[in-house]
Amino acid sequence: MAFKQQLSSINYEPNRYEDTPKEDGAYTDPQTPIQGVTGRQKFEKTNNFGQAGRIYRSHSKEVQDTLVKNLINDLQAVGEQAQLLAICNFYRADDELGKRLAAGLNIDISPYLQHLTK
Repeated sequence: MAFKQQLSSINYEPNRYEDTPKEDGAYTDPQTPIQGVTGRQKFEKTNNFGQAGRIYRSHSKEVQDTLVKNLINDLQAVGEQAQLLAICNFYRADDELGKRLAAGLNIDISPYLQHLTK
């Protein structure tokens, strides 16, 4: 028997949609005393995009070109806001990759660059 069946294709968080399922804060992992307190805690990642950039730069020029071509082809099918979000995330990983995607999609990202932090 289905209970509160999810009809949306978005089943993860965080996401940018308001009407999608969100984690219920009432259900948390219990803390277990050992010698002090242990438990699952949030931590701040200081570099969310570094690994993706290193992997992109580790590939040959031909592989990079193929990746950019495929991303441009895929991103052409989505709305401008999604394109900008994707470009900004790829730019955080590697500025050249972000610029190439923006150029391939004919999007001027210069107004958004001031808001990006690596």
